[in-house]
Amino acid sequence: MENAQVKLIPIGGTTNVNKNMYVYETENEILIVDCGIGFPDADMYGVDIVIPDFSYVIERSEKVIGILLTHGHEDHIGAVPYLLAHINVPVYGTKLVLGFLREKFKEHNIDKSVLKIIDPDIPNFKIGSFNITPFRVNHSVPDSLAYGIKINNNLIVHVSDFKFDWSPVMDKPFEVGKLAKLADENPTLLLSDSLGSSTSGYTRSERVLGETFQMAMEKNEGKQIIVTTVSSNISRIQQVIDSAIKHHRKVVIIGRSIKTNVEVARTLGYLNSPVSVFVDEKEISKYKDENLVYIMTGAYGQSESALGRIASATHKNIKIQDDSIVIFSADPIPGSFNQIDAMIDKLTLLGAEVWYKDVQENLHVSGHGASGDITMLAAIAKPKYFMPIGGTIKSMRAYTNLVSKLGHNKENFFELSEGQSLLIENGNVKLGEVYKIGSVFIDGNRQKSLDPIVIKDRQQLADDGIVAIAIPFNSKTQKVSGKIEINSRGFVYMKESKGLIHNATQKVEKVILLNKDKLSDWNFIKQEVDKELGKFFYKETGRNPVILAIIVEG
Repeated sequence: MENAQVKLIPIGGTTNVNKNMYVYETENEILIVDCGIGFPDADMYGVDIVIPDFSYVIERSEKVIGILLTHGHEDHIGAVPYLLAHINVPVYGTKLVLGFLREKFKEHNIDKSVLKIIDPDIPNFKIGSFNITPFRVNHSVPDSLAYGIKINNNLIVHVSDFKFDWSPVMDKPFEVGKLAKLADENPTLLLSDSLGSSTSGYTRSERVLGETFQMAMEKNEGKQIIVTTVSSNISRIQQVIDSAIKHHRKVVIIGRSIKTNVEVARTLGYLNSPVSVFVDEKEISKYKDENLVYIMTGAYGQSESALGRIASATHKNIKIQDDSIVIFSADPIPGSFNQIDAMIDKLTLLGAEVWYKDVQENLHVSGHGASGDITMLAAIAKPKYFMPIGGTIKSMRAYTNLVSKLGHNKENFFELSEGQSLLIENGNVKLGEVYKIGSVFIDGNRQKSLDPIVIKDRQQLADDGIVAIAIPFNSKTQKVSGKIEINSRGFVYMKESKGLIHNATQKVEKVILLNKDKLSDWNFIKQEVDKELGKFFYKETGRNPVILAIIVEG
């Protein structure tokens, strides 16, 4: 008889806002919900993106029956191509989500995967033994879904990023009726977005931003206007376009990802704008800035983005004018605050008036529910157990404190770290085994993973610099044949550290003298030099430079 237990493992998406990936596992099958990327911290030098550690799934690849996607943001779909390099399974999502994904497949040369479009209006469908009930939710990207997942007589309600929006720009409102019907089946567990747990009230409708864009164009006639937002926020882009049309401006879309997403949304019928309103970037010289609105990437302060190049005055087609209006219409993600501030400073020095949330209201509406949305969801779903997701450790605890006030025992809340499993059986949930889960660092230029040791070395180079030691050696006589040279970059200023370098040279000479019978084993000599100088430099300076001993044939 098959084991009725269901194992749930967050591979990502609990202690961090991004890199969302959840594994639902029975004795014979694995269903994956979401597979997103993360963004590197400032000290992850040379890292473009971070993806989940797929090792648990790859080791059990024969059990995987599909990937089920909730919505089209990068932190939920961006790592799918990397996973499909290891396993080939069907991917399920709404029309817009799979439209975004097809473009990613082109970049990764994937042409064999099966994409299955979910119609949100169908009552339910099956993926293997999993019975799935889709229902619409509202978020900052259209076509977002949540799911009732029924397996082995356990009903789990999985609600990723969401809010209740009763007047969405291009979606239908949250399908409360479907959720209420699921609640009648007594859900065992609710997984739900926790990011807005500390924000009071209810998150406003995306529609209110339309007035901001209208006002910006009405009050700034004759000026260059630039709007930067998240590339997948199609409903916000639609509102900027609508305002541009009303004020007789053409629209220029700039940035690879936002161009791609806009084209996908137009092709699939989500963006409702005439082709004639768009102007190609190459054609902007034919228009005055006062007759254009630029929509571009760079809302997170990325230096390589379109806005980043404009802020650095290196963009070949667009220059900031003395009275330009630059609007940041996105919430900063963790780790991006310093980058955004630096970009705002650059734009300001170039003469722009920069609108961002600290100086102008109604520039951004969150796609995540606030405390009112979160408690409403919990009250409607009526589960026995709760698992906050999609936030930080702080927001998960805030979620527990908030929702438990509805009368739920705090022992029924599970604030999980990545790799901590839950065991679900016969309507009960308990903690299971903890699996070792890491992160994989991707160098975007090579589309390959970087070993954590490489990241550590780069951090050490940035923090403490490098010391290179050139040791001349005659292989025939097996002796040091000249003067030992020491050079430094990023560690000390050589002209002012002659005493330190002299003493370091003596340390190297001492290592060679003490090991004169082992000079043919240069790996050993390098290790001894590294060890001796490492201790010496730390004692003298309190720093740990990378030490590179080089043998020079002479």
